[in-house]
Amino acid sequence: MRKGLALSAAFHGAIVLFAWFGLPNLMRQDRVIDEPVVVDVVTLSQVANPPAPAPAPTPEPPVKPVAPTPVAQAPAPTPAPPPPPPPPP
Repeated sequence: MRKGLALSAAFHGAIVLFAWFGLPNLMRQDRVIDEPVVVDVVTLSQVANPPAPAPAPTPEPPVKPVAPTPVAQAPAPTPAPPPPPPPPP
């Protein structure tokens, strides 16, 4: 009889300890951290009436080629006189 009473008390104690410490952690859910979401607020007029497209650029007039101007020729260089012969030793 003493053995049964001791086992019953031990099991009841284990159940009480589990209920006291284990059950709150068993039912706890992890906190979900919300991330901010970027939202662009747009009015209906911005969507329904878009701005007019830019006008097409006007083509530039063609460039006329420039006539080459005659360049005067530089005079031919005159040949330099030959150097004097070195003195004999």
